[in-house]
Amino acid sequence: MKGISGIIATILLVLIAIALVGVAYVFFSGMIGGRTAKPISIADSDGNTV
Repeated sequence: MKGISGIIATILLVLIAIALVGVAYVFFSGMIGGRTAKPISIADSDGNTV
């Protein structure tokens, strides 16, 4: 039973690590995407030409 518990613990740790990386990726990609999209949309909707 000790060997199986170690395997289950390892699998759970790997799954938790993958989930944390996924959450961090979504969070940071949203922050970066939000910052670059806003100035572009403001510049496009301004209507002034140079």
